[in-house]
Amino acid sequence: MTFVSCDPGYTWWQPIWNTGESVAFGDSDTMTVQISRAVVASAALPGLYAAVTIGGQPFVDGALIRTMHASLALEPAASW
Repeated sequence: MTFVSCDPGYTWWQPIWNTGESVAFGDSDTMTVQISRAVVASAALPGLYAAVTIGGQPFVDGALIRTMHASLALEPAASW
């Protein structure tokens, strides 16, 4: 199952391990990512569980980079 099957506007924020950049799975560039891969990446804690490579980038648990993604709601593309 990919993000294509989710309700429109659903996003799952995940950080790239080596840059700290947050990527929104579920937007137009990441719709085909398997939801199960994003979930596994969300539990990735280097040293315990390896980062998960998606689209050539290593993704990890978001708490390693940022404990709260509320600031992303202020992005221009955010909608409620």
